[in-house]
Amino acid sequence: MDIRAEPLDLELKRTFTIAHGASGRRENLLVKLTYGGETGLGEAAIVPYYGHTRSEAEAVLENLAMVLQDQDPFDLQGLEENLSILDPAGRAPHVRAALECACLDLVGRFLGVPLWKLLGLQPSKAPLTSFTLPILPPREILEAAGEVGDFPILKVKVGSLKDLESLKVLREARPDVILRVDANEGLTLEEALLMVRELEALGGVDLFEQPLAREDLEGLARVKDASIIPVVADESVRTARDVFRLAGKVDGVNLKLAKSGGIRETLKSVAVARAAGMKVMLGCMVESSLGVTAMAHLAPLADFLDLDGPLLLANDPFRGVGIREGLLDLPEEPGLGCRPARPA
Repeated sequence: MDIRAEPLDLELKRTFTIAHGASGRRENLLVKLTYGGETGLGEAAIVPYYGHTRSEAEAVLENLAMVLQDQDPFDLQGLEENLSILDPAGRAPHVRAALECACLDLVGRFLGVPLWKLLGLQPSKAPLTSFTLPILPPREILEAAGEVGDFPILKVKVGSLKDLESLKVLREARPDVILRVDANEGLTLEEALLMVRELEALGGVDLFEQPLAREDLEGLARVKDASIIPVVADESVRTARDVFRLAGKVDGVNLKLAKSGGIRETLKSVAVARAAGMKVMLGCMVESSLGVTAMAHLAPLADFLDLDGPLLLANDPFRGVGIREGLLDLPEEPGLGCRPARPA
């Protein structure tokens, strides 16, 4: 199979600030896999706070392409084994995810069925997705929320206790909305315990995501034990092995293709989480409709969804999953069901 890559430059509608920093654009990578006259597509999300760069991803993909040129895209087990050998430390899960998604897109196209049907899933069982607001002062967060319209679930980024004021202003303006709060590792244990109390008093908060540093599992367990709001791990979890380590320490896990290395590993993580009685959240990085649609095919397996990536972009180059007021409309087209957007 022939594997090639192209730059995928994404511009956000507004500068997006989280505890890790601020960004107005992302330099992702488009992966094209051609076999038997058909082409499958995948997206590698380049996440700066994980130390990823596009040039490194391109180099990894170039090396993988030379070794995998005789790989059968239908042999997903063999692909997974080969990728594990070629990237034993799991340093390029975003590239591996893009390759696997391109294979699944190709397989679906050959078979003439969308990925959700290939996996035996039912789109009507997918929960609503949230829409994410960055760290903003009170006045600006109201403006940002106003632009969202009637989205029923808002996920709000925080980085310190001072961001509680924005949450309170937002709650007053939108008493109807479900809130999700994501600290992206930005709090100390003392701050997280204080914020939990404030969030409980605020009401209508259905999860508190990654309050502490990713390696502080015992701290996460203390926050979980002190909170009636479910505590969900994000940066602390990549693969199914991490889900196992987190069992009993958090209420749920936020799984993302760019962290896990692909669809198959994400399915393993879902199975481990369910066996441990944990909630499952499926999320995304800053990605186009291509990357987000790939994860959206697994949406019926989730309790929580955060698949709003395309809605944050000013220049989404693809059309795939539809999102209207939180409701997903999964593609009926074969494979991932993503196609290039028509020029404006």
